[in-house]
Amino acid sequence: MFIYLFNFLSIPFYDLMIKDKKKIIWLVCVQMFLILALRADTLGPDMRAYSTFYNTWSGYSLGEMIGATRFLSNHEVVYGRESGFVWLCWLCSKIGFSFHDFLVVHAFLCIIGLYYFIKKYAKNKPLTLLFIICFGVFQMFFYILRQTLAFVVLLQSIEFIKKRKMGKFLLIGCVAVMFHRVALPFLFIYFLYGVKITRKLFVLVYAACISIIIMIKPIYYIFFVPILKMGGMSEDYALGNFKMNNMIILMLLISLYIMIMTNTKYLFEDGNNRIFFWSMSLALVCESISLYVPVYSRVAITLFFPFALVLFANVINMQKIRTNRLFWITLFLILSSFFYVYQLGRDPYIVPYVSIWG
Repeated sequence: MFIYLFNFLSIPFYDLMIKDKKKIIWLVCVQMFLILALRADTLGPDMRAYSTFYNTWSGYSLGEMIGATRFLSNHEVVYGRESGFVWLCWLCSKIGFSFHDFLVVHAFLCIIGLYYFIKKYAKNKPLTLLFIICFGVFQMFFYILRQTLAFVVLLQSIEFIKKRKMGKFLLIGCVAVMFHRVALPFLFIYFLYGVKITRKLFVLVYAACISIIIMIKPIYYIFFVPILKMGGMSEDYALGNFKMNNMIILMLLISLYIMIMTNTKYLFEDGNNRIFFWSMSLALVCESISLYVPVYSRVAITLFFPFALVLFANVINMQKIRTNRLFWITLFLILSSFFYVYQLGRDPYIVPYVSIWG
């Protein structure tokens, strides 16, 4: 656990010692990359399975790969997954990369995408990075391989949403779907971008999440199951029994803070914040579904929650009175520290950290 805590605690230390905040992002992202790149191949659930997939896919010829490519359904090879992910694995294997080398490539793509995302859109860069680490997003990079790649691809579409270039946006969205089908809901954000966001709309989002929790069975079977069956629905997506989790509480509290502490009309004049709001709404919806289908929590945290965390940090940074801003930053630093330690203590997948040297 020490290496995770060191990475986390280095952020406030750098913030005090370094004036250039862009350098802080660079330093922390390098640390995050090294933690990911130097981990053992077996650190995280499903890594042994992914290693088997990788070595199996490496045996296919170019012609077989082309013939097996599919869009919404899995690549038609043994252990088939989304075609974009299978192609990336195949290309890495043909270059001569081992499975661990592939994980290094994956770590590089994820961290470089995160670096430019925070550098460009975060108003308080160290605080945003701290939230990314504390609230589960960084943990997803260890073992949620396909969804994290889809997230990195979707980051490239933000400017096309704002510039209303639908063709380019849809092209990037389709590439993201080729890494994981759960990227599909993000495509709705293009059309929601122009919707006026008010406090009343915040309440409606909350009401929608409560409705999902109450009416989960008919909603799930009518709207979700048909889409899932198009790509070959796995048993992981089967409806189960209700089970409360910490992330839904966290997401609701963050949303409530944003709603109460800001002038929504002023906040959402910024097109970036409108995109982040709708992403936060999708995170809330997915996390609500995860109370019955836990696998959706991965979707919420990996694909949509990072946008909400940037918005959250931006709202804190918007406090005009300096003492108020320092109060909220200090408070959330303390609370997030406790939350992070608590989450690490309950994470059997990446704690303790195991390096490639054992």
